[in-house]
Amino acid sequence: MTTGIAATAPGSGPATPVAQAPWPPATYAWYVSGVLALAYCFSFIDRQILNLLVVPIQQDLGISDTQMSLLQGLAFALLYVTLGVPFGMLADRWNRRNLIIAGVTVWCVMTSLCGLADSFSELFVARIGVGIGEAVLTPAAMSLLSDYFPKHKLARAAGVYTSGSSVGATLAFLIGGTIASAVAVSPRVVLPIVGEIHSWGATFIIVGLPGLVVAALMMSVREPARRGRLAAEGTVARLPVGAVLQLIWAYRGAYGGVYLGLAMQILLTYAMQSWIPAYFMRVHDWSMSQLGTWYGLVILFGSVPGLMFGAWLGDRLVQRGHTDGHIRVALLGCTLSIAPSVLTPLVPDPYVAMGLLGLSNFFFSFAFGVGPAALQIMTPNQLRAQVAAIYVLVMGLIGLLLGPTSVALLTDYVFRDPMKVGYSISIVAAVTGPISAVLLFFARRPYRRAIETAGQWVPRT
Repeated sequence: MTTGIAATAPGSGPATPVAQAPWPPATYAWYVSGVLALAYCFSFIDRQILNLLVVPIQQDLGISDTQMSLLQGLAFALLYVTLGVPFGMLADRWNRRNLIIAGVTVWCVMTSLCGLADSFSELFVARIGVGIGEAVLTPAAMSLLSDYFPKHKLARAAGVYTSGSSVGATLAFLIGGTIASAVAVSPRVVLPIVGEIHSWGATFIIVGLPGLVVAALMMSVREPARRGRLAAEGTVARLPVGAVLQLIWAYRGAYGGVYLGLAMQILLTYAMQSWIPAYFMRVHDWSMSQLGTWYGLVILFGSVPGLMFGAWLGDRLVQRGHTDGHIRVALLGCTLSIAPSVLTPLVPDPYVAMGLLGLSNFFFSFAFGVGPAALQIMTPNQLRAQVAAIYVLVMGLIGLLLGPTSVALLTDYVFRDPMKVGYSISIVAAVTGPISAVLLFFARRPYRRAIETAGQWVPRT
């Protein structure tokens, strides 16, 4: 019978951590986390700007809510999730900084190309390209952070990195709303070199190209020494292909609970980010500029404090000896976010709804700093980027594919009324929140066991 600890391969000797060099200077380590957060910020600007432009794109291209959800989810996730694992394998073996530079360059160029699209199919292909570039970032970034920060600081570093998503979403709405409103005075605009395009297309180009500055800034990041690698007979173990699947299966209760519990949170996050803008514009008749300002501020002052507080609390619990502290914090945030998430699209006053949305964002953001940190802590260095890539894969398959589309399908085929999109959002929140809480609750014990015995794990050859 297979046990949670893989048997030692014949002649391999016990698996032990390799002797470690001193940690990098704290100031420089925090600088690196800031640069990575900036990269994540631009990735979310390029990813989320589409959500603000739902109404004008639908009007110009004549596409349904379901087609729009495919652009928001499937088109982006198609290669974003499937290429994450091979990119993770590269990151576990190659220079992670250089991988990130290449990824940033690709997604910025492809975001700008979204602005040239004149049909659903053209926009779909360009969104696929955005996903290819962004598939590199999180696996390589989380692996880098685990070599810059000890485990009792890793959740805070991951929180700083992940806060880039909230800041990026904020800027997508604040700046994107302003740009979109400015160029929307004419159905088509003329840009130098590019020529005539849809007015919303100019928004993609204007927000896409500045991200190339981040690619240049990444050149200042040094590739750190790798830490926490398994060793066999005094040398660094060369783990076989498929070792990451052996590891996940050996500790399936821990990895499965964390992956799936966070995936339910991601599903709700993408569902709300994709359709809350359309809800306010349809039901409350808000303009893009008004929505961009309010929603951007809600994300900034809800999600960012939630990420940082959750990460601080998780690290604090770990320092006090609670090895499952990060999982406890993710569970707490998930549980407290259920009620405001369900109520946000149901209350009649749009400003009360925005307040509830901010509360919801604060609580469910707890998980997005502590969750990735928890995965890194229980994983050998040789597999950390791959574990992060599988995290991206699961989040993408469940969150990106099902989040936007679940709301759209309810609106198109159950309520059959675009004005009922708020009810669709509320139903998705009412289903996913409790499932996430249950999964994280039952992940605590196997996670504690994984932390206690991970150093004894040896892959089978």
